[in-house]
Amino acid sequence: MVTRFKGNQEKQKKSLPSEQWLALESVEHIEEENAEKSRDIKVMQADMLELPFDDECFDLVIEKGTMDVLFVDSGDPWNPKPETMSKVMSTLKGVHRVLKEDGIFISITFGQPHFRRPIFNAPDFTWSVEWTTFGETFHYFVYVLKKYSCFERIRSRESKDS
Repeated sequence: MVTRFKGNQEKQKKSLPSEQWLALESVEHIEEENAEKSRDIKVMQADMLELPFDDECFDLVIEKGTMDVLFVDSGDPWNPKPETMSKVMSTLKGVHRVLKEDGIFISITFGQPHFRRPIFNAPDFTWSVEWTTFGETFHYFVYVLKKYSCFERIRSRESKDS
């Protein structure tokens, strides 16, 4: 998972400069290997199920294949196991929580829209969902989810109530 943020470093649990790129990895040795490759990206180990950051501290979160890993042993793709869905929802709730208002979450995955859209559109989330398909015989999908601003949330609720 790669994130970019601007903000008050005092508000973040992990101390970073006010604008920087951050890559989260689940394996310890990745931090050391990647530290040598790029000085512009801070690499750290973190648990995607419990992101160690304060609320609304990131402008952008990008994941590539993270969601796919969660679905590997999910069973029937039309009806994933409850433990799979628990991990997926925990991950997405964490991403939603750390995104700033008008922040963007990009998910690059093999997960087809008829499987991912119901999850991304769960009532827990206040973001718009758009996607693009790439590839000719083997498709992958890029989802762009934009977290609503307070004004957009109110307008969205009003249109649903009408």
